[in-house]
Amino acid sequence: MAPNRETLVDSCSKSGNKAHKPRRLSMENLQRTVSDISFELSKEGVDHHAKLAPISEIEDAKCECCGMCEECTPGYIKRVRDKFSGKLVLWLCAEAVSQEMEKNGGNKEEALNEHMNACVRFNRFGRAYPVLSPS
Repeated sequence: MAPNRETLVDSCSKSGNKAHKPRRLSMENLQRTVSDISFELSKEGVDHHAKLAPISEIEDAKCECCGMCEECTPGYIKRVRDKFSGKLVLWLCAEAVSQEMEKNGGNKEEALNEHMNACVRFNRFGRAYPVLSPS
């Protein structure tokens, strides 16, 4: 059963309302902890001195459909271009292309062209009537 308010108040009043400081860890205890973790990792075959792979540079990528920008790694951009016939189609447009593929029977080129045409029409309308544009 969880303690109620009276139990908590009673336990505080019995201790004299002194604030308890947390125990300080000595460097020896910290070193022992690091050694224990290293030992456990070595038992599992994990090299704790192994270097991590460098983080790829992030770059702004502009969707060739809608014109929105997104931060992507070069590897991700290459995979997307390979998937969509050399065009950079970012996440939301890629989902729309997938939905279009389901409607047209799985033809990726036709779905991509249909979505890109829809984006062009939408962007043209938004520039002509900026009050009606969602951005």
